Amino acid sequence: MRQLNRSLRLAGVGALLLAGSTSFTSAPLRAQERATTRPAVMIEAYVSRARLDATFVGSRMQLDGVGARVLRSLAPLPGDGTSGFARRLALGAFASYAPREDFALNVWHYGAAADFQLLARPLAGRIDPLLSLGGGVFRTRRDLAPSDRLAPLCLAPMDLPTAGVPASCRRASQIAPRTVAQSDPAFSPAVGLRVGVLPGLALRAEVRDVIVYSGAPRHNTELATGVTFIR
Repeated sequence: MRQLNRSLRLAGVGALLLAGSTSFTSAPLRAQERATTRPAVMIEAYVSRARLDATFVGSRMQLDGVGARVLRSLAPLPGDGTSGFARRLALGAFASYAPREDFALNVWHYGAAADFQLLARPLAGRIDPLLSLGGGVFRTRRDLAPSDRLAPLCLAPMDLPTAGVPASCRRASQIAPRTVAQSDPAFSPAVGLRVGVLPGLALRAEVRDVIVYSGAPRHNTELATGVTFIR
């Protein structure tokens, strides 16, 4: 009986040691698995500089704007049964705004967005090359008011003798402005790069061709850079 008790105690100690060694060796694997998991949600804010096609204002011009993008991965967790292609895909929405005060111009661009990560895993654990596509609406609004620098507009009365009756004058700024607005469908393919800098934080840069279908395809090259918050 004494020998049986001793054997049971030794077996218990061995089981505890085996469980501890298994837990110790699997912890780094679990940490590595979490490190390679794609983020579930990405919230991005960016600034942009675009070259607007001459169709919209009569000449090509530079536009500086701001924007935001929210994306959700199709497969945020490992081992969920999705294919390799779907695991690299994220879908969401975007919106941007670019004003040009000297032309009284405002431009909005908004719609759906999709990102595809070219590599199964980021280079060096933090560098992700991307292909991106946006589809939505490109809206421009311009107030065509004459400039205050123009000479006053003077009109003489037409139904009275003009002798001794001064012309009625008013400055061009008092003339009601005419607003021209249009909304066109747009698609915007892009190539980009996202680089992780801190846990939950990355930098992103991209080159985008905003193709606006206004009578014919109008190409507007856009450069953008910003930050990505990963949740």
